[in-house]
Amino acid sequence: MDTTKNRAQCTGVTFSASSSIKNGKQKEYWQLIGCDRVGNFLSNQKLRVMTYNIHRGIGNLRSNVDKMASALDEIKADVIGLTEVYRRPDGSLLKSLAEELDMYCEWGCSVRVGRGEIGNCILSKYPMSDCTNHLIHPFLVPWSCLEAYIKDVNCHFFVTHLASGIGALAERSRVMQAHDLLEIVRYSSGPKVLMGDFNTITSNSKVLSIVSKEFKDVLDLGGVCNRGTYPSFLPRLCLDHIFVARGVSVNHVNVPKMMLSDHLPVVAELSILRTLQAPIYK
Repeated sequence: MDTTKNRAQCTGVTFSASSSIKNGKQKEYWQLIGCDRVGNFLSNQKLRVMTYNIHRGIGNLRSNVDKMASALDEIKADVIGLTEVYRRPDGSLLKSLAEELDMYCEWGCSVRVGRGEIGNCILSKYPMSDCTNHLIHPFLVPWSCLEAYIKDVNCHFFVTHLASGIGALAERSRVMQAHDLLEIVRYSSGPKVLMGDFNTITSNSKVLSIVSKEFKDVLDLGGVCNRGTYPSFLPRLCLDHIFVARGVSVNHVNVPKMMLSDHLPVVAELSILRTLQAPIYK
């Protein structure tokens, strides 16, 4: 038996872990055939993701649910992060929205208002698990970040809404909330997507520089020029973002004209790196 070479099995073919040189760069065979070092397959899962501040858009009216469902259905997103969602005590309208879209739904409350709640929501074509609603630094009212893991695409999703308002005090609160977010996401391994309304009123907001330590903005990666999301009738401010971490690449980004809120949504087509266990051949 030849013991001088390391061997791995992939797609039923035994190959040596020697290297190949192409375009002046050395590559291992496991890289050339799309495997990792131990012979697991590497593939990209394409996914359309959307973030949307609906400004309590569902409210208490069934007609609002029908309008929202119709608009969201046209986007054909696989995962939707909704912020500033108003939820009735029984949750019936939010449940109806998920049913009309044929999606799974997870809810995270930020603050109670009257007999209802305002918070964040994740809608997904795939089942979700390990769902947690994290409270972050308060400013006038509580704020939160909703986390969910989607096993089918091997990705953690985080949906949040940072403090609103102008002035130094509001910006300082958002900075503290951004630090909270980084602490939250660091507990999760693998590909991650962070999205929501970050209330980044200025392009040089410290919030963006903090988040950029772990994430990249899809608006930057997608080369989007008209990136304003607020106000929807004359979008000048880019308040809403989708951020991606290592293991997630961006194929296309757009800001569709959806006039159901005072915000516009951001939609991104992503590719998420997946590792699949290679079969063992004897």
